[in-house]
Amino acid sequence: MVRLERGLVILEVITGIAPLIGLIGTVSGLIHVFASLGLSAGAADAKRIDIHWEWHDGDPIASILDDGSGMPEPRLVEAMRFGGVGPDAPRGDRDLGRFGLGLKTASLSQCRQLTVVSKTAGSLSSFTWDVDRIRDAGDGWHLIVGADGLSTRPLQDLKKKKCGTLVAWRKIDFPRRLRGMAED
Repeated sequence: MVRLERGLVILEVITGIAPLIGLIGTVSGLIHVFASLGLSAGAADAKRIDIHWEWHDGDPIASILDDGSGMPEPRLVEAMRFGGVGPDAPRGDRDLGRFGLGLKTASLSQCRQLTVVSKTAGSLSSFTWDVDRIRDAGDGWHLIVGADGLSTRPLQDLKKKKCGTLVAWRKIDFPRRLRGMAED
């Protein structure tokens, strides 16, 4: 009986820290993906890249904002499309993409809602992929025009800039037990 009780304490500790281990994995994934996204921002001549985290009572928003040249709407639509023009298409010297899957698959492996907002000298465009909406609609993958309710400090910062691009992750795949927890 004593041996069983000792085992229960260990099981209780493991159960208590399991969500934190999941959190570490998620944060590690965020770092790797955002580092890749930051490298691709070099193609847009970005000189500054800011990574931002907003807690939102355990339903956080992670974002990366650059001060690059931004993308006009047709180019942003292409960037949000799954699958590119192909491996044989001409590419720029600093272009990291080849198949048109990196941003979307890397992001949606960590979250269920990806929004990209891009500002050029003449316009502000935004599009969103929402996996839950795709699942619930049941009629295929449809890109959402707009930022779908995104209101974060980095979005406000982008609007103040001459140009740049914001990538935001919402509905981040955290262990469910962390949702609703205070930031502390």
